[in-house]
Order: sequence, then C-alpha cells, then structure tokens
Amino acid sequence: MTPEAEIVAVRFTKSIIKSAAALSYVEAQARMDDERMLDDLTRDLRNLNRLAKVMRQRRIDRGALTLASPEVKFEIDTETHDPLDAVSPDPYFNKLIRILTTRCMTQAVYFPSGQLAPPEYHHYGLAAPIYTHITSPIRRYADVVVHRLLAAAIGLTPLPDQTKDKNALTALTDNLNYRNRNAQMAGRASVELHTLIFFRTRPTDAEGRIVMVRSNGLIVFVPKYGIEGPVYLMPKEPPKGKAVAIAAASKLDGNVASSDWVVDEKTQTVESKDGKRRFKVLDTVTVHIEVIEPQPNRPKLSLTLVNQC
Repeated sequence: MTPEAEIVAVRFTKSIIKSAAALSYVEAQARMDDERMLDDLTRDLRNLNRLAKVMRQRRIDRGALTLASPEVKFEIDTETHDPLDAVSPDPYFNKLIRILTTRCMTQAVYFPSGQLAPPEYHHYGLAAPIYTHITSPIRRYADVVVHRLLAAAIGLTPLPDQTKDKNALTALTDNLNYRNRNAQMAGRASVELHTLIFFRTRPTDAEGRIVMVRSNGLIVFVPKYGIEGPVYLMPKEPPKGKAVAIAAASKLDGNVASSDWVVDEKTQTVESKDGKRRFKVLDTVTVHIEVIEPQPNRPKLSLTLVNQC
C-alpha cells in the first residue's frame, strides 16, 4: 500500500499474527493524541489511523453512508447486577438524522453469490461493489464459512461439501440471517429489561426529539437513554390523513391524554387549539420518563410531555 492508501499488491496466505501490544480503543487513542510518545508502536498507530482516514474519505466520496442506531449501554452493579447508570450515546442532531435514514433502508443480509445477480451484490452502506466478512472467525459463524472458502480458494484445504450444494448453502445463509435477527432482538430485549429496571426507581425528565407525528400523539426519541416511545396527546386514533380536533380528555395507559390538540399527519405537525404550542418532526421536547403498571406484573415505560409554556 502506498502512503496515499492505494493498494499495489495483494497476497492471500495462511499466517500467524504476532501481536505487538494489546490495547483498548481508549488506550490506542491516548497514544496517538500524546505528542510526547514517539515510540515505534505509537508511530505505527498514527500511520494506520492516517491511512484509515484516507480510505474512509474515499468511501464517503463514492457515496458511502455513516449509519447509526439508537444504542444504549448500562453500567451494571457487580453484586446485584442492577443497572446503575446509562452510558449516553451521541445525542446530537446529525446522529438522529442518520438513524432515521438508516431505518428507510433494507437490512443487509447474507446470501450465496450464485443466488443473486452481480448488481445486487453492492453494499449500499459502504458504497462497495462486493462485501463479505473476513475478520476473526471467533466472532461469527459467517466468518468461519468465509475463512473456509478462502482457504479452499488458495489451495490450502478441500472445498467443504456443504458449499458445493446450492440448496445447502442457501439454507446456511438463511439460518445465518435468522440467527442474526434473533441476536439483535435479544440485544434489544436486554436493553428494554435494564431500561425498565433502571427507571423503576428513577423517574426523570429528559430532552427528546420528535421523530414522528401520529394521529393520537408523538413518537419521541430520547438520545441520552436510547429510548423511543409514544407520547399520547389524544385517547383515540382519528381518521388518517386529516387534520382532526378531539374535544375530550381521558387517560390512556397511565398518560394523560389531552383533548386540546389538532393533528395533521400529512404535514407531520400537531398544534394546540389555542395556537400557543406547535410541534413538528425533529423539534426538541422535554418528556417525563417513568415505569407504570397498567396491568398486574406487566410494567412498561411511559413517556409524557412536560408542560413547556
């Protein structure tokens, strides 16, 4: 590779990696940022980082996307295993735009190359004509499959029988996609569980962004906690596509549902009948977050709009 990150030669071979150091991301970044550190390891890190930036910019120039999702992590008590605090993700406006953009896209899936036409190989996120896993095989079974195919391609091992059968390979990739989706859902369920445990004794107010206007209220995303949920303003769902005023007040799932709002789903706006308050997508609002129990042993997270006159 040249200093401009141009690849001049490629060689695939079986090898053993001899690690020069075991560093966390934080430790590696600290080394690169400390101008006093001039040892070979730190110089190599800086050089690799520079090349990575060149390659990343090249992908972006080709149309690659910076994707994002509303992830949240919890610090866990080592004795009780209860969540102690939420580790805030990036709360800024640009990340929210990336999250909303990502949701509009088809999820990447595993597939055998013979199953689809070459134009469908493209990875929209990386703006790459073809993409596959080639990282450590201890992480995903998909990596193991790719490593076995690569080993066969360079003559190190025989081609696995399973990969010679188109139907078997299709079944394998289908199972990989199924397991991947299950893992994602398990991760989300874990976050949801710890979120309920966290807020059960910590009701709080937090800043959120409106991501959608619905017929009976708002969908609000709270960046600090990675939470997204409904904020009900009305008790019932009015006819779609029309501006509707509801003239009754009631209570829904523990949220006070106010009557004094006019919703227009077409323009994605909601306005109080007195004209003093108006919300639209991406507006900032303050919501109260707490755990309610509308049914016995069925706790759920509740978001309510904090009065901002």
